[in-house]
Amino acid sequence: RDNAIDIGDSGNRFKDLYLGGNLYIGGTGSANALDDYEEGTWTPTDTSGAGLTFSSANGYYTKIGDIVVAAFKVVYPATSATNAASFGGLPFAGDNIVDSMYGGLSTFHSDTGTGPFSLIVGDNNSTFSVFYGGNSQRGVNNFTSGQFRGVLTYKTA
Repeated sequence: RDNAIDIGDSGNRFKDLYLGGNLYIGGTGSANALDDYEEGTWTPTDTSGAGLTFSSANGYYTKIGDIVVAAFKVVYPATSATNAASFGGLPFAGDNIVDSMYGGLSTFHSDTGTGPFSLIVGDNNSTFSVFYGGNSQRGVNNFTSGQFRGVLTYKTA
């Protein structure tokens, strides 16, 4: 009766499941094993080339298999630098994915208000940049001070 027997149903559920090995979804090969789950923190760094020191920078991540969801908040100092807003320090290196193969959303908050939601795009396997609004212009760092908040989803090796 291969692939014909259910364990439980909507009215008869199991409370907890403890396994001594992997959980296989959709097949029996190693690629089908749900064997990697991790949560943690990470520290975003400035990779813009402007040499900025963030007032604070923190992030949280969840990794399931080879997919990472990394949330972050970076508080910028006042600067007149016009370098593209770029961050590094991701908790896991990307899977050699270059430009537009992974991304997310961000917003910028400052003393004068909230900026538009921005697109986050991967630069290489360890950094990402912020692009403003719906255009193709990279965000620049010439802020009076403020903070970026965002979420990035990417594939790791």
